[in-house]
This record gives sequence, structure tokens and C-alpha cells, in this order.
Amino acid sequence: VGGRWGDVLHDHRRRSRMNPDATLHDPRPDYLRALIERAGLSQRGAAARIGVSERQMRYYLAEPGQTARHAHAPYPVQYALEALARR
Repeated sequence: VGGRWGDVLHDHRRRSRMNPDATLHDPRPDYLRALIERAGLSQRGAAARIGVSERQMRYYLAEPGQTARHAHAPYPVQYALEALARR
């Protein structure tokens, strides 16, 4: 992931240094998708690796307003995806 999202990922990594910090919560679907892409995983694979259902992952990745099924990802989901993206 390059460009703007690469910079965002780098900034989040630099600030958190693998220490949980919920002040860095960023549940935006495009950020979560960038993390999954950076990890080299499919949505299904990412869901399996972090222990959420495929359906719930789809809800986290849906854009608000596009579907009634959007859900904000809790910080632990973001943190787990960031950990996968660091590998």
C-alpha cells in the first residue's frame, strides 16, 4: 500500500509500536481494507486470522450509507489487522 494510505499506515505503526492505544482508533472501512491489503490477505483470510466471522468483517468494511449493514470496527479488530499488516 503506497501513497496516502501507506503514510497513514506508517504513522499508525510509528505511534503505536505494537502497544495497544485506543486513542488511535480509526474504524474507517478504507483504512481497514488497506491493512488487509498490506497483510496480503483476502477479507475471508483476515476474518479467519483475527477470529471474526466473514459476515462481520463485511459489515466492518462496508461504507456507511452504502448498506444498512455497516458496523464500526472496534479498536481490537483494528489493532489485530495492524498487527497482520506489520508482518
